[in-house]
Amino acid sequence: MAGLSCLLFNRNTEYAAKLFIVGWLVYLTLFIDAPSSYKYMACGTIEAVIAYSLNKSNRVVSWLGYFLILVNIYGLILIKAVQSPLTYDVIYAIISITQFLFLLARVLPNGLNRLPAKHFVVRAVNFDSRGAYARMYKSTQTQGKNQ
Repeated sequence: MAGLSCLLFNRNTEYAAKLFIVGWLVYLTLFIDAPSSYKYMACGTIEAVIAYSLNKSNRVVSWLGYFLILVNIYGLILIKAVQSPLTYDVIYAIISITQFLFLLARVLPNGLNRLPAKHFVVRAVNFDSRGAYARMYKSTQTQGKNQ
């Protein structure tokens, strides 16, 4: 919850963070004392609404949300079979953390381009040669037309 509230301060992740926070608040206020089967169904429905709402802006987070619907069905099956929902808890936590990390990557200045795939000097100065090339090319084109 604290991590999602930190994502509210960036315009790239503000909408998604609001959706997740509202989803959690709805779940905690309405379904916290409900029987287990209702909790899994409610959680699946909330995940469906969040995933559908994020389908255009955050595609990967949306697909992970759709996958959480299947995880909630799996949790419901575990509860009906009187099994421990430990595997459900672990799978749900891993997917939720992955969703948060994908949203966190959108907060970085260049998204995932800041990962160590580039040379450290290029990362340190954040140099993009395409911009310099475009400016150079534009200036030579303009000089040629003026003559």
